[in-house]
Amino acid sequence: ARNQGDWQPGMPTFISLVILGLFTVQGANRGVDYITGDRPDVTQSLTVVEQAMPLHYWGVLFLIASTVVAAGMLFRRAQVIITGCLCFVVLYSGITWGLTVKMLTRMTPVEDFRYILTAPESNAPSGVAWGLIILLCALCVGAIVLADKYTGLIFLASIVVIIAAFTAATGGHLNHFVSEFVQHFPLDGWRTPSSFAMTTLIWGLFAWGTKVMQKARRA
Repeated sequence: ARNQGDWQPGMPTFISLVILGLFTVQGANRGVDYITGDRPDVTQSLTVVEQAMPLHYWGVLFLIASTVVAAGMLFRRAQVIITGCLCFVVLYSGITWGLTVKMLTRMTPVEDFRYILTAPESNAPSGVAWGLIILLCALCVGAIVLADKYTGLIFLASIVVIIAAFTAATGGHLNHFVSEFVQHFPLDGWRTPSSFAMTTLIWGLFAWGTKVMQKARRA
């Protein structure tokens, strides 16, 4: 039989418990942080969502969500855990939206962003080249998804091919194009909202996974 590797998705029950517990503690820590208040220079950096009500209200909500999840884990009640997870989804979604709005107000105007993608001064690919690159990316993704074997090799080859296509489309000035692109669309500012968005997604997955396991045990 062909070697299929030694990994597949999944982890021991204890590890799942530890992960859920750590996320719950992190949520409680945020609640305590809100309740105890911030220095003026910190509070000034709050998003419009966080400013919608006093910080200690946010703290109470986070502590309630943490308590609900912890109680569900302690008494082994799936529905209670799901309820707490969904509370966290709502809370983190609000903060994520507030951070996203803040970034959008600071971001380079859309027209400037569009310009840098096509400007000859930045050695940007032409419209036709962009179309071919997008088509090439779609073909590479399709090849990876449909491959029965050598998936890793196809993935690496796809990266090389796409980089080569970008290099050709920019006339060999890929570094200059990337540099101009990053300057006009600063990716560093998105690290915070993207982290909160990921946390929101993880809490949603906790709720969904708990529901799936609950149905499986009942069956």
